[in-house]
Parts: sequence; structure tokens; C-alpha cells
Amino acid sequence: MSLVKSGVFWVRQSVAWSNSWHSWQERLVLLAFLLVGVGLGFLSTSINPWTAVGLWCFYALGLVVCSQQGWLKLFGPVLFYDMVCTARRSRYLVIRLLYAVLLLGILIVMFLEFGSHQRDPRLDSALIAQAFFSAFMIVQLGMVMLLTPAYVAGAIAEEKDRKTLEFMLATDLNNREIVLSKLLSRLGNMTLLLITGLPILSILQFMGGVDPELLLAGFAATGLTMVGVASLGILMSTLFQKPRDAIGLTYLIMISYCALATTTMAMDKAGAPWMKEHIWFGDWSPTWNDVSGVLNMGNPIAAVVEIKIAMDRATLNAVVPEVLSRYAAFYAVMPTICVVWSIWRLRAIALEQAAGGGWFDRLSRMDVAEVLARRRAKQAEQLAVNGFYRPPIGDLPMMWKELYVEGRTRLNWLAWVFVVLLVVLTIGSGLFIVGYQFWTWAVGGDLNWRDFTSAINWWFRLAGTGVGCLMILMVAVRASTSVSEERERGTLDALITTPMDADGILSAKLLGCITSLRMGWLWFGSMLAIAVLSGGVHLLAVPLLIVEWFVYATFVAMVGIGFSMSCKSSMRATVYTVLTTLMLGGGHWMVMALCCYFPALAMGGPGWDGRLLEYIFKFQLGMTPPFVLGLSAYSWSDIGREFNRDFRDFIGFSLVGLFLWTMGSVILWFGILLPKFRLMTRREELIYQ
Repeated sequence: MSLVKSGVFWVRQSVAWSNSWHSWQERLVLLAFLLVGVGLGFLSTSINPWTAVGLWCFYALGLVVCSQQGWLKLFGPVLFYDMVCTARRSRYLVIRLLYAVLLLGILIVMFLEFGSHQRDPRLDSALIAQAFFSAFMIVQLGMVMLLTPAYVAGAIAEEKDRKTLEFMLATDLNNREIVLSKLLSRLGNMTLLLITGLPILSILQFMGGVDPELLLAGFAATGLTMVGVASLGILMSTLFQKPRDAIGLTYLIMISYCALATTTMAMDKAGAPWMKEHIWFGDWSPTWNDVSGVLNMGNPIAAVVEIKIAMDRATLNAVVPEVLSRYAAFYAVMPTICVVWSIWRLRAIALEQAAGGGWFDRLSRMDVAEVLARRRAKQAEQLAVNGFYRPPIGDLPMMWKELYVEGRTRLNWLAWVFVVLLVVLTIGSGLFIVGYQFWTWAVGGDLNWRDFTSAINWWFRLAGTGVGCLMILMVAVRASTSVSEERERGTLDALITTPMDADGILSAKLLGCITSLRMGWLWFGSMLAIAVLSGGVHLLAVPLLIVEWFVYATFVAMVGIGFSMSCKSSMRATVYTVLTTLMLGGGHWMVMALCCYFPALAMGGPGWDGRLLEYIFKFQLGMTPPFVLGLSAYSWSDIGREFNRDFRDFIGFSLVGLFLWTMGSVILWFGILLPKFRLMTRREELIYQ
């Protein structure tokens, strides 16, 4: 079949066309809204931001009216069904209640802190209002970035996992109705969370109030961030079949983007000389400063930093519209791409995943003989892989299954592109430092070995620690579905009927979760090798880093297995595991700040002004994995340096924290997981045979 005939056949099979009046009416209305949206987007760049916000509100209102009148089918019955189902889930009500308690606690702590100082009451009220609003916006932005992937990223993937998406695709619902309905219902649930803080925020009106423009700007930035993260989550939910993969990759992309953009912003603020270099030859080419500016257009950390600097310089009225305009431009383009991509590819990807086919199967209508030949080649390749790369099953079949079947990393091409890009950026930045220093030495410059090793050490402490923490998070995501997927696939009953005991099954699950990132070890090991060979990390720090990583990975894997056994669905287990891992990895600082540090500073007293608060602070640092991993990456110069008391305390508390994490793993394994799994599988009688 020729290429032209194949293309015509594909268009006829893929594009459904109707000449009814209702179809033409819907197309014309949709085209009109698209043209108005594009024009409004260009107009928003040249008018007042608040005028643009008002115009976009009228635009959204027009969409709602046309959809209600039936002129434009944006949403279908899926929207109302999903809204009712999510509203009836009690866990969302508990989250909103905890969020309100958190905000109220922040307000009370700030009131106590400012009330302990004898000053003008009116000045104190204004300062309390300003400080609480700043804390409120930071907490609200953090909650949006933390909870939106958990709310949205599993919306469509959950339907695939439950095998209900095929029934939705068999109806007259189109892709647009399914994707937009799922997205809007989850955004509505997140909006309820944001509205929860309004009654507490209204208390500030009795303390002098907040600038209305600043209030609108804060909520507009939060809403844009929520829409952007939700659109990324709905795209990942469309591309992946499992909720754990969609949720995990959404968090991975968010964390990596914020880390990369913030790093470039920090280098730009620090005045790094290479940031002024051109990307390619010619004076007209953009510099790395320009790349940093584009990257940070949608970075919430960069926006918060710019607003804080503007507040200190009293230039808030001039800076806020500029920052909000850049922020809105980024979160107008990115969500549009993600949502359009999801709508366009939903049905094709879902049918491929349901049939277990790849991208070759989409060409089956063009050339059947070619597809059959490729399928035979693919089967031969799989046979070769099974025969030469997989070892024999041996005496431990469950261990073999977890290591060589379940332990494989399954990513589509988009995930691989992102992972390769992240690997190139992390490893490439270290190689760039090495190459830049030796190039300077080769052209006749001085090679300052101390500065060079210090730069490599800081690179590994930032990039290497980030990669290690991402790997720990992925281990937790993998563990969160280790038991629940067996239950949902109906294979858990088959495992129970085998002669294997409960301890052997669960031990294989744990080992499979920890070793599921074997390619990640190569990534982290390459960065560690560069740091060691360059002198940036001491050779004796290598075993310490490896032991620490395995301790933290083992604990979070046990947490994931525990949720996987307790929760009814894999998606719920994944969400709970990710939130618990983030809380253990650093989120506990917010809780301790509200419950300990701020009240201690507000109340004062001899006990809090002494060494007690300092030791609590250092103990918490020792319990934080990113800090311990970064501290353990010591260099040769750190060995020769005379340690002060603070550094010795940091090392001591890090070792204490590592011991407590280890004991927690032992208690969790022998005290909770094994007894619960034996009880769940009814295999406890095999222990005594």
C-alpha cells in the first residue's frame, strides 16, 4: 500500500465527520471560542492585569452558558457523576478540616509571638495581618503543589485500572467530555480546599486588612498553579495505565522542574560568569540568563522570592503585575498543551493499553503483512531476552518474579524523554564543571584545586542528594502497589495457594521494591564516581551514602507495603504513601515549626533560650534524609578541617537519626507488616510446620 493511500485511509478511519445541523453548530461555536481565546491571550499582554482577569472571567462564563444551553458539549454526565462521588468521600472532608486547623494554628502562633512584645497595638495588628497573609499564601501554594497531583493524576488511570474506561469509550461520549469532566471535577474539589481558608483569612479585616490587589494576585497565582499542575496530572493519567505511575511521574516532573529552575535562578542571582555566555555562536543568540528567565516564568519559588524582594523594597505595586503576567503566560500555554494532548490521544492510548499493543499496532489497518512480520520479530526478541538475559527460576520463584518480572521499569516514550533529559542535566552539569575548570587550565589559566573540589562537592550535595531522594520516592511509589495490584489482578489468591510461606512472599516483595530502580543506581553511581574521581567527595563517604540510602529506601518501602495491604485500591495506597514519604522527608518541619519553634520563640523563657531548642533543631535535622545525605557527602578538605561543635553535633545527630530509622524499619517489619500479612493471607499455620 502506498504512503498516500495509507494516509487517506488513516484519515478516514480516524476522523469522524457529521453533517447534521447540531454538529455544525457545535463546530462553529467551538471555533469562535478558540479565536476569541487566542485574541484574548494576545490582548492580555498589553492591558492591565486586572482588566485581563475580568475578561477571562467573562470568557469562562460564556463557556459555561454555551455548555448549559447545549451549544457546545464540553462536559457530559461524567462531570456530575465524578463530582458527586468525590464529594461523598470522607477523606476529602478530613483533609479540609486539617487544613483549616493548620491555618488557625499559624494565626494563633503569630498572635502569641507578636503579643509577647510591648509595642503599639495598632502596629502589632498590621504586622500580624501582613505576616499571616504571607504565611497563608505560602502554605496555600504548598498545599496546591502537594495535593493536586494526588487529586488529579489518577483520575483517568484509575478508570483504566478498574477496567471501566472501556465502557465509557463504548458510549457516545467523546474524548473532550471525558477529559474535561474529570479535570473540572477534581479542580472543583481542590477549589473547596482553597475556599476553606477564606473564613480564617477574613479575620484579618479586623486587624487592618490586606491590600485587595495583593489578595487577588495571590489567589490568581494559586489558581493558575493549581490549573497547571492539574493539567500535567491529567496528561500523565492519560498516558499511563497505572495510577501509581501517573502520580509518581507528576511529582517527579514538578520537583525536577522547580529544582532546575530554582538552581538556574540562584546562579543568576549569584552572578555566575558562565550564565552570560551565549548558547551558540553569534551575538544575537540567547544567553543562559535568558534560558533561566524562561524557565522561571512558571516557577512558584521564583515568584515568591521576587514578591519578597519587592516587599522589602516597597515596590510591590510595580512588581506584582509583571510577575503575575509572566506567571499567567506560562500557565496559559502549558495547560493548553497538556489538555489538548490528553483529549487528542485518550481513545488511542486507552485502546492500545487495553489490547496490550504498542505503537506498531496502530498501523494494522495500513499493512497487515508488515505488522505480522514485526510481531513475529518482536516475539523472537522477547524469546531471546527470556532465554539469555533472565536467569533460571531456581528455588526462589517469588524472588525471581519480583526481580525480573515485576521489577522492570515500564515507561513510555514521554517518560523516557524526561528521564533522559534529567540524567543529562544532572550528570552534564557535573561534567561541565570539570570541563570548564580543565579548559581554563589548558588555555593558560590557573587551576585552583580547592575551588574546583568545592564546586564539585556542592554540585553532588545538591544534584546527587536530589537524585537520591527522587529514587527513594520512586521506591515508595513502587511499594505502594506491591500487594494491592496482586489483589486487583486476582493473583494474590494464587500466591496464597502455593507452598511459599508468608515471610518469603513479603520478603520478596520488599526486595523487589528496593531493587526496582537498578537503572537509577547506575545514574546515582555515575554522579558519585564523577565526584569521587574529581576529589569532591571522599572515598570513605561512598559506603556511608550507600548505607544511608538503603536504610531510607527500606523504611519507605515498608510504609508503601503497609498502605498497599491496608487500602482498598492501588490509587489510594499510592496517594497515602507519597504524602507520608514527603512528610517524613521534610514536611515534618512545618509541623514542628507550628508546634515547637514558633511557640518557643513567642513565649521565651530560660528553658527555650538555652540549649534545648538548639538540640531539638539538630535532632530534627538528623531525622531528615536530604540533610543527612548531603552532610555525608564530605570532601577531602572537610577531613582536614578542624570540626567545630556544631558540625560534630550534626554528625552525631545524623547517626542517631540513622539508627532510629533502622530501628523503625525493624519494628515496622516484625511488629506490623509480617503479623498483618500472615493474618491477611491466613498463612500463619505454615510457620509451625
